[in-house]
Amino acid sequence: MKIIKIHLLWLFLLWPILASALTIDGVWEQGGYIKGKAHPKSGITVNGKYAVVDSAGNFLYGLSRNFPVEAVIKNILLSGKVQTKIIIVEPKTFETQKITGVPKN
Repeated sequence: MKIIKIHLLWLFLLWPILASALTIDGVWEQGGYIKGKAHPKSGITVNGKYAVVDSAGNFLYGLSRNFPVEAVIKNILLSGKVQTKIIIVEPKTFETQKITGVPKN
Protein backbone atom coordinates (compact mmCIF):
# COMPACT_ATOMS: atom_id res chain seq x y z
CA MET A 1 0.00 0.00 0.00
CA LYS A 2 2.88 2.34 0.80
CA ILE A 3 4.35 1.80 -2.71
CA ILE A 4 1.04 2.74 -4.34
CA LYS A 5 0.90 5.96 -2.30
CA ILE A 6 4.46 6.83 -3.36
CA HIS A 7 3.62 6.19 -7.04
CA LEU A 8 0.48 8.31 -6.77
CA LEU A 9 2.48 11.10 -5.15
CA TRP A 10 5.04 11.04 -7.99
CA LEU A 11 2.25 11.01 -10.56
CA PHE A 12 0.62 13.98 -8.83
CA LEU A 13 3.90 15.90 -8.81
CA LEU A 14 4.83 15.05 -12.42
CA TRP A 15 1.38 15.46 -13.97
CA PRO A 16 1.72 19.19 -14.75
CA ILE A 17 4.99 18.50 -16.56
CA LEU A 18 3.66 15.49 -18.47
CA ALA A 19 0.38 17.18 -19.39
CA SER A 20 2.08 20.25 -20.81
CA ALA A 21 4.79 18.52 -22.83
CA LEU A 22 5.28 19.89 -26.35
CA THR A 23 6.65 17.60 -29.04
CA ILE A 24 7.43 18.79 -32.55
CA ASP A 25 8.46 17.08 -35.76
CA GLY A 26 8.05 17.68 -39.46
CA VAL A 27 9.97 18.85 -42.51
CA TRP A 28 11.69 22.03 -41.33
CA GLU A 29 12.46 23.64 -44.67
CA GLN A 30 10.83 26.38 -46.69
CA GLY A 31 7.73 24.85 -48.25
CA GLY A 32 7.65 22.17 -45.52
CA TYR A 33 5.63 21.87 -42.33
CA ILE A 34 5.79 21.66 -38.55
CA LYS A 35 3.66 19.05 -36.84
CA GLY A 36 3.40 18.45 -33.15
CA LYS A 37 1.46 17.46 -30.10
CA ALA A 38 0.59 19.51 -27.03
CA HIS A 39 -2.13 19.61 -24.42
CA PRO A 40 -5.48 19.84 -26.29
CA LYS A 41 -6.36 23.11 -24.54
CA SER A 42 -2.97 24.72 -25.28
CA GLY A 43 -2.57 27.65 -27.60
CA ILE A 44 0.20 27.08 -30.15
CA THR A 45 1.78 29.94 -32.08
CA VAL A 46 4.43 29.85 -34.78
CA ASN A 47 6.14 33.21 -35.23
CA GLY A 48 3.13 34.87 -33.60
CA LYS A 49 0.43 33.17 -35.71
CA TYR A 50 -1.91 30.65 -34.10
CA ALA A 51 -1.96 27.02 -35.23
CA VAL A 52 -5.16 24.98 -34.88
CA VAL A 53 -4.91 22.34 -32.14
CA ASP A 54 -7.36 19.42 -32.41
CA SER A 55 -9.13 17.66 -29.53
CA ALA A 56 -6.22 15.19 -29.18
CA GLY A 57 -3.62 17.98 -29.02
CA ASN A 58 -2.25 17.54 -32.56
CA PHE A 59 -1.34 20.52 -34.72
CA LEU A 60 0.09 21.13 -38.18
CA TYR A 61 1.57 24.36 -39.51
CA GLY A 62 2.67 24.91 -43.12
CA LEU A 63 5.87 26.80 -43.89
CA SER A 64 5.69 29.08 -46.93
CA ARG A 65 8.38 29.07 -49.61
CA ASN A 66 9.79 32.31 -48.19
CA PHE A 67 9.42 31.44 -44.48
CA PRO A 68 12.11 33.01 -42.22
CA VAL A 69 15.13 30.96 -41.17
CA GLU A 70 13.98 30.81 -37.55
CA ALA A 71 10.63 29.52 -36.28
CA VAL A 72 9.62 30.44 -32.73
CA ILE A 73 7.02 27.95 -31.48
CA LYS A 74 5.17 28.90 -28.30
CA ASN A 75 3.00 26.57 -26.24
CA ILE A 76 0.63 28.73 -24.18
CA LEU A 77 -0.61 26.62 -21.27
CA LEU A 78 -3.89 27.02 -19.38
CA SER A 79 -1.92 28.27 -16.38
CA GLY A 80 -0.62 31.15 -18.48
CA LYS A 81 2.89 29.73 -18.54
CA VAL A 82 4.58 29.76 -21.97
CA GLN A 83 6.99 27.14 -23.29
CA THR A 84 9.14 28.29 -26.21
CA LYS A 85 11.03 26.20 -28.75
CA ILE A 86 13.09 27.62 -31.58
CA ILE A 87 13.83 25.60 -34.70
CA ILE A 88 15.95 26.43 -37.72
CA VAL A 89 14.10 26.32 -41.04
CA GLU A 90 16.38 25.31 -43.91
CA PRO A 91 16.24 27.56 -46.96
CA LYS A 92 15.21 25.88 -50.18
CA THR A 93 15.71 26.92 -53.78
CA PHE A 94 12.65 26.56 -55.97
CA GLU A 95 13.00 26.26 -59.74
CA THR A 96 11.10 28.77 -61.82
CA GLN A 97 8.26 27.15 -63.71
CA LYS A 98 6.81 28.58 -66.92
CA ILE A 99 3.56 27.71 -68.59
CA THR A 100 3.35 28.49 -72.30
CA GLY A 101 0.37 28.55 -74.63
CA VAL A 102 -2.11 30.04 -72.16
CA PRO A 103 -4.11 33.00 -73.51
CA LYS A 104 -3.51 36.31 -71.68
CA ASN A 105 -7.27 37.04 -71.37
